[in-house]
Amino acid sequence: MHAGGGTYLADDLATGDRVVIKRGIRFIGLDGHGTDAAQRIRDEAATLRAMADSPELDGRVPRLVDTFEIGTSSFLVETRVDGVTLFEWVASNSPVYAGIDLGTDDYRALAATYSRRVATIGDRLRELVGDLSRVGITHNDLQPANVLVTDAGVALVDFEAASRGGPSGVRGVPWVYGTRREYSTQSDVDAVDRLMAYAYWPPVVSAHLDPDWRSRFAAGVQRYFSGRAPVSHATTHGPAEPPATPPAAADVYRAYARACRHYLDTGIGLPHPLRSPRGDLDNRPVASLGSGLLSLLFLPRDDDEVRSAQHRLIALLAEGPSRPLRVSDLGLIGGVGLLPAALRRHGESDSAALWSEAYLDRLEATELNALSSRLDTGLSGILTAILLGADGRPSGRAAVIADRVGRDLETRARHLLRDDLGRSSDAEQRGLMGGGPGIALALSIWARSHGGDAAIPYDLIDSERRRYQVVNRALYFVDEDNKFRPYLDRGNAGLLVAASTILPANELANPRWQRIAAGLKTALGVAPGLMTGAAGLLFAASVVNARLGHLPGRIDSAGLLADLQSMLVPTPHGPLTPGGLGRRVALDGATGAGGAAIAVATHRGDLSLAGLIDN
Repeated sequence: MHAGGGTYLADDLATGDRVVIKRGIRFIGLDGHGTDAAQRIRDEAATLRAMADSPELDGRVPRLVDTFEIGTSSFLVETRVDGVTLFEWVASNSPVYAGIDLGTDDYRALAATYSRRVATIGDRLRELVGDLSRVGITHNDLQPANVLVTDAGVALVDFEAASRGGPSGVRGVPWVYGTRREYSTQSDVDAVDRLMAYAYWPPVVSAHLDPDWRSRFAAGVQRYFSGRAPVSHATTHGPAEPPATPPAAADVYRAYARACRHYLDTGIGLPHPLRSPRGDLDNRPVASLGSGLLSLLFLPRDDDEVRSAQHRLIALLAEGPSRPLRVSDLGLIGGVGLLPAALRRHGESDSAALWSEAYLDRLEATELNALSSRLDTGLSGILTAILLGADGRPSGRAAVIADRVGRDLETRARHLLRDDLGRSSDAEQRGLMGGGPGIALALSIWARSHGGDAAIPYDLIDSERRRYQVVNRALYFVDEDNKFRPYLDRGNAGLLVAASTILPANELANPRWQRIAAGLKTALGVAPGLMTGAAGLLFAASVVNARLGHLPGRIDSAGLLADLQSMLVPTPHGPLTPGGLGRRVALDGATGAGGAAIAVATHRGDLSLAGLIDN
C-alpha cells in the first residue's frame, strides 16, 4: 500500500511475465504541493517513459508496460524487478544478526566480507544515481524499501517522488534526506551515503532527531565493526568523530522524569490530553504503563528531580480514577492493572486501595467470556495485575475474583493445549502478550499462592518453544510474514520472560533454551521500545540473568544496553528514546521512553523483579 492507493503483484496474461500494478486515487493522498495520488501515478508513468530509451538502465529500474484509468483511479503497469530490498539484505547478511559472539574469528571474517559487499553496493548505487541524472531524473526517495539488491548489482523502484528537472512535492524520508527541500543529483548522492551508514548501524534512521548523530554512529561502528566501516566523507561531513560517551542510567531516569513533569504541567507529550476542552480531568490514560506515564513510578527514587516528578504523578492519582473505569482500562499493559502495585511501592496504600476497588468493581461488572486471554489486555493480564497488586497473596474480594479468573484461565489453557497443542494458525494469538506464554506466566504466578496445576504453564511455553525456527545460528519466533521476531510482545524476549517465571534456573540454562536466548545477541535494527524493540530485549535479558544467577548461559545484557544507549537522542529534557526509530520522542511505556527507562532500571537492579521470578 501507499498513500492514496495500492501496489499489487500480478501476471501479464499476454506474456506470462510478473508485473507490478500501481493505483492512485483522485483527491486523496495529497503531497506537499497539493498533488493527489492519481496525478502522482501519471507523473511516475511519465518518468518511466523518459527512461525508456536508456538501455543502460535495463534491469536497474522498472519499465513501463501500460497505463489506464478506471473511475477516479489512475493505474500504471510496470515490469517487476527481481531482487531483495536493502532492508531485507541487511537483515539477512549483516554479521550483527548472525548469532555469533563479537570478537571471534568467525565474526571478524563475516564482518570483513560484509564490508566489501556494502562498499560494492554503494558504488553501484552511486553509478545508478549518476546514470539517472544523465537522462534528467532525480529519484528523491532513496530508502531501504526502494533499493533492491539484485544478482547483477542494484536497482531502484518507486519513482513516484521523482523529478525531471523541477521540484517534487514528495520529500524523501527525513533520516535519509534531512530537512533539505532542494531536489538534485547531489541530494541523492548524499542519500546513498546515509543508506550505507544504515547498512552498518540501523539506528541512523533517527539521525534527523539528533544533529550530532555521527558520534553515536562512531560508537556503534566501533562496537560491531572495530571502527573500520568504509563510510564516505559525505556521510561524516568531516573528520571522523570520536565515539559518543553513553549516558548513565541516572541521566536516563532524570530525562524521563523531566519529560513527564513537562507533560503533567503542559499536557504536551502523550496522545491523550489530561483535560478535556472544558477542563475536566481524566487521569486514567496516564495511569497506564503501555500508553501512559506509569513507568515513572517504577524508577529509583534517589534523584530529587525523579522524586519530584513521581510526587506530581502520585498527587494526580491520589483520589482514585477521575472517571469510571472502562473495560479497556483493565489491561495489564494498556490499562491501569499495574497501578496499585506501583502506588504500594511508594507507600501510597490508600490511593492503591481506591484504584484496586474501582478495578474490581469494573471487573465484577464484566462478563469474563467477553474478555480475551491476552496478557496485555485480557484475563492473563488481569490475573497478573491482581496478584502483583497484593504481593501474590490477595485476600477478601480480590482473592475471590482472582480465584474465579484463575479457574477460567486454566480452563482456557487446557482447551488451548488440547487443540493441537495451542498451535493457532493465527500468529497474532502467539507470544507473551497474545498467546500461550502470557497465559503460562499468569498461571505460574497464581499457582504459587493457589497451588494450581504447575504442568500447564510448562506445557504452554514448551509448546511455543517447539514452534521456533532456525535463523542463522539461533532459534527465533517467525511470524506470518516469515520475518523473525526477537521481541517482547511476540518473540524470543517474551518467551524467555515467561520461561524465567516458570522454569527452574538449571532448566533455563539448557541448550534448548539457550538457542532461543541466542536471538538476543543484538538490539540493532529494531525500534527502541519495550514491546517491539531494544528495551524489550534488554528487559528480557535482565530477567533471564537474574533467574540464572551464577549459572552459565547469561545473556550479554551489557551489549544490549549499549545498543539501546546508541538510540538515545538529545532533547531539552536530556537523553530520550524516539517512539520508534525515525519518529519523534514519545513518553509511553510500550513504544517510547518509559519502556527504555524501565529496561535500564531492570538491567541495573534498580527495579525489583520480586513477584515475577521466584529465586
